[in-house]
Amino acid sequence: MAFDSYFYLFLFLPIAFGIYQSAKKTWLHNVVLCGASLTFYALGKAMYVPLLILISLQDYFIAHWLYKLNNQTMRKWLVATSVFSNLFILAIFKYADWFIDILASQKKHIIFLRHVKDIPHLNLMLPIGISFYVFHTISYTVDAYRRVIIPKKNILDYLTFVSFFPLLVAGPIQRARDLLPQIAQNRARASWRTIEYSLFLILFGLAKKMVFADNLGKLIDLCQGSYKSLPGSGLIIALAFTFQIYADFSAYTDIATGSAKLFNLKLTRNFITPYLSRSPSEFWQRWHICLSSWLRDYLYVPLGGNRKGAFRTYFNLLTTMILGGIWHGAGVFFLLWGIYHGLLLVFYRAVPLHTYLKKIMGKVGVLFSILIMFCSVVFGWILFLTKDIHTFSQQMSSIKQTVLHPFSLTGMSLQFFYCLSLFTIPLFILDVIGYKRNRQFVELYPAFSLVTKICFYVMMFYLVIFFGRREGYAFIYFQF
Repeated sequence: MAFDSYFYLFLFLPIAFGIYQSAKKTWLHNVVLCGASLTFYALGKAMYVPLLILISLQDYFIAHWLYKLNNQTMRKWLVATSVFSNLFILAIFKYADWFIDILASQKKHIIFLRHVKDIPHLNLMLPIGISFYVFHTISYTVDAYRRVIIPKKNILDYLTFVSFFPLLVAGPIQRARDLLPQIAQNRARASWRTIEYSLFLILFGLAKKMVFADNLGKLIDLCQGSYKSLPGSGLIIALAFTFQIYADFSAYTDIATGSAKLFNLKLTRNFITPYLSRSPSEFWQRWHICLSSWLRDYLYVPLGGNRKGAFRTYFNLLTTMILGGIWHGAGVFFLLWGIYHGLLLVFYRAVPLHTYLKKIMGKVGVLFSILIMFCSVVFGWILFLTKDIHTFSQQMSSIKQTVLHPFSLTGMSLQFFYCLSLFTIPLFILDVIGYKRNRQFVELYPAFSLVTKICFYVMMFYLVIFFGRREGYAFIYFQF
């Protein structure tokens, strides 16, 4: 079920909120939330509800055994069982056909496959949100193993955490230590102030999705395949996708955060003005924070982090980013995207360019650092968007031509660049406003005056009416 659908906005969410508000006890609140979440999932793909429950129950019982056991060998086996089984299920659904394609292309070099005529694909449909809820349950068992959390005896609280519908389809990934205590505690019904802020987050996310992300998506569609006939199309696509994926995913996060707030649950922050970062490490502290911090705490640190010398640190950084790239999807270019960001992290750790520029040039050096990092991220998004080497080659050739010969742009190209600026500059301005306060713009809303709030609502209304796309695109992170 899409967050920007009429069904979610005007039927599902209001009904779930209304029933929740009428419940007077915490356990009833969680019955409503768990029931609403499983219904939400079933409306998307009912056949995979048993899989969600099975994975949840497995890790519920494993976490309890982990916390009670003192035998360290048994504890290691149990946590390994949880991690391996979850990742195995995820791999079967997400990567099996990709692996089969690789085997098929190399079967003449593999002795036991040389005489196999065809290797059939499994053609399994990816269960909705599996990449996200699997990470929820893994973090739960690993934290129980580390004794960072005390596993919940109340299975209803735990199932509510795993299946909570604002997070179920595309995150943001939440830790049990952050969200479970909120679910278990006595919660008052949402106040009018909370409801107002929740509605703002939802409306702001919808406006950002419909006005900016979807229009940038349409611009990309118009430019795709026009690398030769439309000068500058390669650069337009690169910049449009850079801001599309940011507007799209941050819009989803805003709607998820607003939806959760209606039930008095606070989600951890997922973005802080990422395109104003000065280095790769700062970028990953500002972009998709929930995933990058998850990879840091459950992969990079267990691998050794930066505790075992420079070479091992570089290896750990590269390994973490490669696996982060593969997590996004089965494909060579997702792998290359992970390798690229891993190498960026390694390079900046060995040569802290942003530090040198600041020392040499002061504030101007900071601006140069931001520009260099932004261009580096844009190239990464080209890899992320690309599906094959031919398209990548065409796009890079088009970008090179535009940079070397900017005056070769046609009138049509300039019109497309005008449209690009129309849907990117406002996003950049909002980030600059938030950057000065180390906040996302939406986090500043509670401090707005009544007049400012009214003006902002009126502006959002007219933007959606005049610029919002009715035939919108699915949220990008739904595919992961």
